Amino acid sequence: MESQVARPKFHLQPLSFLRLSYLIGKWKIYLVKKDAGILRKPVTPGTGIGSPKELAEVEINLIGEYNGRVFDERDVTFCLGEGAEKDIPPGIEKALESFVKGEKSILELKPKYGFGDKGHEKFGIPPGASLVYTVTLKKFEQSKDVWMMTSHEKLDEAKNLKERGTQYFKNEKFETAVKLYKKALEFIDSDAGFEDELLSDRSAVLLALHLNIAMSHLKLKNFTDAKNSCDTALEMDPNNLKALFRRGQALLQLSEPALAKKDFEKVVELEPTNKAAVAQINICIQKQKEIHTKEKKMYANMFEKFAQKDREKEDLERLKGEEAMKGSFGEWGADERQREPTHFERENPDILMLDTAGDFKNM
Repeated sequence: MESQVARPKFHLQPLSFLRLSYLIGKWKIYLVKKDAGILRKPVTPGTGIGSPKELAEVEINLIGEYNGRVFDERDVTFCLGEGAEKDIPPGIEKALESFVKGEKSILELKPKYGFGDKGHEKFGIPPGASLVYTVTLKKFEQSKDVWMMTSHEKLDEAKNLKERGTQYFKNEKFETAVKLYKKALEFIDSDAGFEDELLSDRSAVLLALHLNIAMSHLKLKNFTDAKNSCDTALEMDPNNLKALFRRGQALLQLSEPALAKKDFEKVVELEPTNKAAVAQINICIQKQKEIHTKEKKMYANMFEKFAQKDREKEDLERLKGEEAMKGSFGEWGADERQREPTHFERENPDILMLDTAGDFKNM
């Protein structure tokens, strides 16, 4: 059957999920992502309304294929946002946000939404591989919306997510840790509605989250993000030792040893026995010397280039002057063209003429 592509149709689904769909042969193809990195082909429609949101607990059946080979087939339960810990590629998690209960769909994932540039050794998936999954959403339990929670519930959920994030951090799952820490912030970022007796506890958890996010970003070598998280923490507590130290580490990696040194010096000022900060100060001093030496060499090379250009310009001007002189007196030179004597030369045979070299002609 010849494939036909119909005009794109927009469907506004429950929870305002906007999807672009195409009719290709017998399949209605949904673009889960605008870059066409995730294509979804419904096989069996689900029932009910509503789709899983981030942190919802989902139970799915999946069959993963690569080049026609089934590499993964199982039932699995996990929370959306933590799928990586169950070997679930990000494309499946994103697509599930548009599934309804009981739905079965085929997902085509480009490498970015599969296992990326790293591949998956256990599954035998090479780097940069496109994958096909058949996924059935068996059931899901939605997480409670923030606006429906009491202040105590918000604080408890933030603490819970913080602890889960810390477990991932300890297991060196830094990206997942950051994701959970940031999600925890959503519950307590605003103090609106918090009772006075909870404000102190809220501030402590909020500060800890920003510090943990900063540490995770340092591990991921996202140094600008680490610095920004430390900045936020220091707005809350200007003398926080962890925030100062971690910002110093980030600044050092961002080639800002002078600024980093100030943060480490502040740490030593607040805690004179902090040997780690003293060691970092020495590293900053060494880095400053290296940068100074490098800049000195760079400027020396730059000035030499300018001087060379000036010399070349002077040489060019001198050559132009010589060419001009040759043009004016060349007819008297030793390499002059053959010609008849001028009237002046015939009338004054005893007058000696100069050639272009400044020597008397015919001597």
